[in-house]
Amino acid sequence: MHLPEGNLFSSEHLWLRMFDKKIHVGFTNKFLNSLGRIDIVDIRDGVSFNKGELCGIIYGKNKFKNMIMPVSGTILSVNMNVFLDPTIFNNEPYRHWIILIDVVDQEELKQLL
Repeated sequence: MHLPEGNLFSSEHLWLRMFDKKIHVGFTNKFLNSLGRIDIVDIRDGVSFNKGELCGIIYGKNKFKNMIMPVSGTILSVNMNVFLDPTIFNNEPYRHWIILIDVVDQEELKQLL
């Protein structure tokens, strides 16, 4: 699998990409493979979290996986396509973001892979 240039990666298998001083976050192949496929996503926007806190739950086929906040900040937006068709992430994980974060501490980005 080709990884897009410019992405950062969390130890929880999320990718991050800068977008207009905000961060798009998506699922890596490893994250998706651990679920089999995505059926339901439970994430709320407008909520602030610290790095390492549980910010959502992703439900797959007979499994679920906690989504851990990769950096401290506020979830500004959840990609509405996830509610319309959560399986789009299974086919092209590096094309589709799941959340947009307003990062509190840009220094935390240096701790990512």
